[in-house]
Amino acid sequence: SGGGGPTPTHCVPTTSGGSTYYITNFTTTGGTTNINNSSGSSASGYQDFYNTVSMSANTGATINYSISCSSSGSTYGRAIWVDWNENGTFEASEQMVSSSSYESSPLTGSFTIPAGTSSGTKRMRILASWTPSNPSDPCNNSGSGEYEDYKIIVSGGGGPTPTHCVPTTSGGFNYFIKKFTTTRGTNNINNSSGRSASG
Repeated sequence: SGGGGPTPTHCVPTTSGGSTYYITNFTTTGGTTNINNSSGSSASGYQDFYNTVSMSANTGATINYSISCSSSGSTYGRAIWVDWNENGTFEASEQMVSSSSYESSPLTGSFTIPAGTSSGTKRMRILASWTPSNPSDPCNNSGSGEYEDYKIIVSGGGGPTPTHCVPTTSGGFNYFIKKFTTTRGTNNINNSSGRSASG
């Protein structure tokens, strides 16, 4: 991940208060490893679990999420951002989950890790907002609610699958490999084969 430069600094988000309306549990499925984190209220409306709670997943994986909230019977808007390019900013294109109406807890859905995402550690920010119903600001929510940050460790990224050359010889009809065998591996090869005109 990255090129050895300084760790990006993300904004520290705030809401108008996270003491009454806040996230009580965040759970994911679909990763190689997943998150199941319960937490309490926060006066500022922000809790940072980046260094203590993480999940891992491959590029292209679909991640299912569930956000449970306080105050049974209340309804919430939601948002999830992931800093896929690790530049310290949650860009509009990095908002993976949005809402247009209020829903009762738990808030559930899914998002897909975009193809071409580089391998490495990414900061994920989730938000449950008592108001508004359609939050879109990763740094400040005008109403009550709570942000939480988590870590996603992405693997399998880094561009297209490499294409290897197709080898040839001056001919593989008379002189060829009849059998190839390996030993001492966890799984071994024992393959018999015949002639090949191209070698």
